[in-house]
Amino acid sequence: MDDNLYHTVDNPIQPQEMPMSLIINLAVGGDWPGSPDGSTVFPQTFDVDYARYWTRDETELINPDFDRSGSGLNGWSTFGDSIGNVIAETEAVLDGTHSLKMYGEFDSFNNYSGAFQGIAVNGGQSITADASAFIRSEDSILGTSNEVLMKLEYYSSFGAAHGSPDFLGEESLLIADGSTSEGIWIPHQITDIVPASAVEARVTFLFHQPGFDGGAVHIDAVSLIAGAPPIPGDANGDGSVDLLDLDILGANFGAMGSASFADGDFNGDGNVDLLDLDILGSNFGTGSPSTAVPEPISLGLLLLCAACLQTRQRLRTSAEA
Repeated sequence: MDDNLYHTVDNPIQPQEMPMSLIINLAVGGDWPGSPDGSTVFPQTFDVDYARYWTRDETELINPDFDRSGSGLNGWSTFGDSIGNVIAETEAVLDGTHSLKMYGEFDSFNNYSGAFQGIAVNGGQSITADASAFIRSEDSILGTSNEVLMKLEYYSSFGAAHGSPDFLGEESLLIADGSTSEGIWIPHQITDIVPASAVEARVTFLFHQPGFDGGAVHIDAVSLIAGAPPIPGDANGDGSVDLLDLDILGANFGAMGSASFADGDFNGDGNVDLLDLDILGSNFGTGSPSTAVPEPISLGLLLLCAACLQTRQRLRTSAEA
């Protein structure tokens, strides 16, 4: 009121995806500001000039630097936090005034603690998670069995539990363990393609304490960004489907079971085969090609190119041997 902030209401407990309502009324008594007494003036009026609300952009993280909304973990959900071991702290900071600090619960072997937050996504989008980790010498985990993972998790329902039927899978990256250097911020990144049926992608930081070893890890400068779906056939992600992508597909042609989009597996079946070559051929020349292409290449020519690439690879391998 009149450029002065009188009161802020924050509700970190209520799940953010649950419906909420705004109540504007004139109340007498209650916990805030308390019951009336002999000094209370009656009658009173409550004039409302306007009401305004904003909705969250669900494609962006809330409080990614742990500095906002009172410099806490607003926006983040925590787990394994039985002794206040997942907190916002000022001891080690890369961005702003606070960072996420995690350590074990010391209540049992193999306990897991951490924090996570999700954004809305669509299948086929490219997605990148970034964060930096720091270990203070005062909270050293050097030589211990403690470890910290950064994970990208996917769900077919927003807010679903990890391990539930809506859990679609994850990508994990070890970002700290008993051999990690101390006293420096180390950046980490996971890039991936969102599964077809996913509606939520979460970035999760997990502190694993296999025994009762001490030590803590700080996390800061977190981002989780989902981009436009890649062009089918654009294996190298440069915005065009061209001979460079054909070269990648040819080099990986025949890979079975665990191939990715970047290897030439454009249909997501884990294989690099003729189906993927057909997708590349159908989209050849789309985007902003780095090499001028007068017209789309036929599937037959693509097959010939792929065969030549395989032969060249075999010859090069034989020569090196």
